[in-house]
Amino acid sequence: MRLIMSVIGAFLLLLSTHSFALSEIPDALLRVAVQQRQDGKLDRAYHLLELACYQGSCILTSVSLNQCRDAGLGKEGFPPIFQRTSTREGNLRVQFDGNAFIVEETGMDIGGSYVNNFRFGVGPLKQGDIAGELANFSGAFVKQSIVLKRVITVEYVPLPRGWQVVKLDCGVLLPGLERR
Repeated sequence: MRLIMSVIGAFLLLLSTHSFALSEIPDALLRVAVQQRQDGKLDRAYHLLELACYQGSCILTSVSLNQCRDAGLGKEGFPPIFQRTSTREGNLRVQFDGNAFIVEETGMDIGGSYVNNFRFGVGPLKQGDIAGELANFSGAFVKQSIVLKRVITVEYVPLPRGWQVVKLDCGVLLPGLERR
């Protein structure tokens, strides 16, 4: 009986410690549009990042736009590219230092493994506040490219003003249903 009570007690202690650690990350919905700078050159593509945290779990979603290429029939276009990582899936780590959400996203694609690091800065938060206004942002991407056989580093540069209308260089390539 003592063994059972000890195991239950240890489980409850572990559970309460885990819940406490998760609640240290405030609820948040933060958005920023960025461009990538590599070797001093700013890429023409845009990446919309959204960090959403609720009850200690976070999801980072990115949508890539304006990555123009030949879409066929003599036209340029880009397919929007969506990516999502989460703390629950284990490919996203988020910490909150009182002023910023420190985010590390890891993954692997056909070209190799990568790590994205972001700092979503926010203003002062009171207990129970939802972080929704971004005060500052910085980010970087490091990838061990199997294809290029070198390490690639990229800086994420946020758009310089709040919400703005941006003219894209080409049209959006969207999927439909093939007619037969």
